[in-house]
Amino acid sequence: MIDPENPPVITFENEVFDFGEIAVGSTVSYAFKFENTGEGPLIIHDVKPSCGCTALKNWPKGALKPGAKGEIPIEFTPNIGGKTTKTVSIVTNANPSVMKLTIKGEVVGG
Repeated sequence: MIDPENPPVITFENEVFDFGEIAVGSTVSYAFKFENTGEGPLIIHDVKPSCGCTALKNWPKGALKPGAKGEIPIEFTPNIGGKTTKTVSIVTNANPSVMKLTIKGEVVGG
């Protein structure tokens, strides 16, 4: 539940990661860094990638106090070439409750 008087706010340093150019089958890692810039505790309920080519490492569990920082590390391993854009949905107790982060770039080979 969101406390309307003291809502949490998840603020990402970057909402888009452009990995540039990588080869099919290679892996690129990135951590989406964030801070709870709201006034209430932030809870990340779930993190969902849009494809099986994106693996989630570990994200903070439990309540994050106002001012607390964290990161959501991902690994992207594409299996087909071409320009690509994938998303990672972050489900929280903030408003909006679902936020989408973007991974994009050019996959060569394959």
